[in-house]
Amino acid sequence: MRHLVTRADLAPVRRRGSLRESAWRAIERIARRPSPVPPVVASLMTTDVCTVKTSTAIAKLVPMFAHFGHHHIPVVNPRDQLAGMITETDLISGLYRQSFAGERKSA
Repeated sequence: MRHLVTRADLAPVRRRGSLRESAWRAIERIARRPSPVPPVVASLMTTDVCTVKTSTAIAKLVPMFAHFGHHHIPVVNPRDQLAGMITETDLISGLYRQSFAGERKSA
């Protein structure tokens, strides 16, 4: 199982009753006063993280970013080890480069 801490896990979400709102209040309490037990990442991280393989086509990432709210996705190699992260910016850049390369070939 993979776990990931993202900016969204740490950002304040002010919806009443939200799990993230509860986590943010816990962070604020921890920051205000010293605790004998330091907080751990496991209390904030996202579990059941979606990953892609290094061989995944760029176009297959579009729905993951567009419909599921991902801003970055871990990329794993064939042995299921972390190879890196791909971001929305990486995706846009890759799609642009593919599009530009196609235009150059047709000209």
